[in-house]
Amino acid sequence: MENYKKNSLTLTSAVALGTAVMIGAGIFALLGQVAELAGTFFPLLL
Repeated sequence: MENYKKNSLTLTSAVALGTAVMIGAGIFALLGQVAELAGTFFPLLL
């Protein structure tokens, strides 16, 4: 652990960042599938 540079990304930070990215991407993917199913009614669902 002493080889890390100051202000570098730690393991905890990397896991948190990866988790946040996956959740964010999942939200947009889910919105895309809902839009596909709803068709022209999608703007009314938001």
